[in-house]
Amino acid sequence: MTEFKERKAISEWMKFELETKELDPPIIELRLSPIESITNIDSFDGNGRVRLYSEVVLRKAMLAVTEWNIKQKGKPLDIEDLEIKERVLRRLLGERVKGKKELLGNAIMTYAQNLDNFSKN
Repeated sequence: MTEFKERKAISEWMKFELETKELDPPIIELRLSPIESITNIDSFDGNGRVRLYSEVVLRKAMLAVTEWNIKQKGKPLDIEDLEIKERVLRRLLGERVKGKKELLGNAIMTYAQNLDNFSKN
């Protein structure tokens, strides 16, 4: 009989220090859900052309970012409010991860697409 592997629904808390003035301090903590390879289909429009990479990253990050530690005026920002989530992620995904040549959006996608990061073993 074939065994179907179990996987965690969300990651542990991940901490990213960014080179940004958008956050004070410039550290964001996130919990991510896995990005399944089937979502790569969303990278193409109906004519088989690749969508804008920024929109692909935003769409995948919107799905992957499950929890965050972001506050505004001392109150937690509601990650369940999709308008807030998109507004915040549009501003932060293009920010560079401190000490790396990688943007936050790419770091999220790299981590969340590696399904081994969600292994229960």
